[in-house]
Amino acid sequence: MAATGDRRATYKSSVTLHEQLLGSKPLTLKGASRHVLFGRYSNVCVDDEVNRYLVPASCRRRNRLASSAPVRRLRRI
Repeated sequence: MAATGDRRATYKSSVTLHEQLLGSKPLTLKGASRHVLFGRYSNVCVDDEVNRYLVPASCRRRNRLASSAPVRRLRRI
């Protein structure tokens, strides 16, 4: 997973890593300038793809209802 505008881990380095990891699947978020994307950037596409990868199919619900309400962010303590 990579953001094209990430200054900590450049997109070029992410592509290089993907090429070295056999069987890896790239996930690119164009125009984002964040380092941490999953769960922090509020991008449904990124979050859904990562969840599909991490959660076994047997644990996923067959019917889903998504809310159009904005994502509530937790404050850091």
